[in-house]
Amino acid sequence: MSHPSVKGVAIYPDKRVEHVTLNGLADYQTIVDGNIEPVTLSDRSTMYVNEEFLYKFVDADGNIDVPKHFNSIAGDVCGLGGMPHLMMTGILGPVVVVGPVDGRGYDKDVTDKALGWIQRVAREAQL
Repeated sequence: MSHPSVKGVAIYPDKRVEHVTLNGLADYQTIVDGNIEPVTLSDRSTMYVNEEFLYKFVDADGNIDVPKHFNSIAGDVCGLGGMPHLMMTGILGPVVVVGPVDGRGYDKDVTDKALGWIQRVAREAQL
């Protein structure tokens, strides 16, 4: 049985927000630029981040190019989604948000609640 397509939202550090259709693990990994790690939000939506996001963007001297990789929209969505510690620590790199996992272990489409959080934060980020 193949993995069903899922509608999600990709959020990038440059404040781009794109609706995406994901057709399998490779699509998730392409967006986050590596292996994925789930972050479960309060409505059971899942935000997938790069599993090494805290280390991936560190140079040989231990410096992070924060302006280039800091994802303010993703961090604020985490805050609204009940994960304030990630809002405070910060999310680095692109993420993808989808709905909760179903009984078979597959992600479902992004929820209206998560879409609302994303739209609210993206709108405020443009001000």
